[in-house]
Amino acid sequence: DPDPECDGIPNSCDPPSAIKRIGPASMCLGTGDDYAVDVLVNTPTLRMDAGQFKVKWDPEVLRFVGADVGEAPITSIPVTILDQVGGTLFWISSVPAGGTGTLADTRVSTLRFEVVGLFDTCEPREVVVFDPSFDQVIVANGTGASDPDMPTINPVAVRIDNVGPTLTNVPPSITVPADAGAGCFAARNIGTPTVVDSCGSGTTPLTYERSGGGTLADPWPCGVTVVTWIARDQCDRETRATTTVTV
Repeated sequence: DPDPECDGIPNSCDPPSAIKRIGPASMCLGTGDDYAVDVLVNTPTLRMDAGQFKVKWDPEVLRFVGADVGEAPITSIPVTILDQVGGTLFWISSVPAGGTGTLADTRVSTLRFEVVGLFDTCEPREVVVFDPSFDQVIVANGTGASDPDMPTINPVAVRIDNVGPTLTNVPPSITVPADAGAGCFAARNIGTPTVVDSCGSGTTPLTYERSGGGTLADPWPCGVTVVTWIARDQCDRETRATTTVTV
């Protein structure tokens, strides 16, 4: 939860530096999804003309696609050293030659990845992190000064979930006569499906919609009533099935 003491105070609680996830909107990823992180430097301790950074990722989960330049004045990436197999990237973000740095909060680059993992992790995990064995450094070229002790904060954890929920044992559609002496209704217990999900069976909720309203315990009126079963998992993947009751 945001610190209430920070409300209305710009940048007062921003970390000194951060890698920030910028997409997708969901905290869930699946094979083929694009995944991007902003690399931010907040409240730099000196006029930042350049920065040296290194991140690492799980190459069984992500494939590096590219690094985009940051926002003015940090609009150049003159050096990148990529190890796609090992899952590391070293790069320098800087002002263009002859440019002047900044003391403002700045996005120094955006890193783009593609999800290649075919397996489910289910539990949230950090998939891109600052390399803890490397000192992230910002540099003021005009003075030669540098800050090699820049604190870092990794992006939020995400869940790898490639498979949505499955509905099994869906009640079959039925045709039944109206109950004698009860008007044009039939009382029947049609049962409910079972939800199977690779990430959280038993925690994936099952809901339903009954045409004409009512609950499963209510009698079924003469005519056709359609029950739509809905299972939605933690990654907001939805599966539907239907059962028709004809009286």
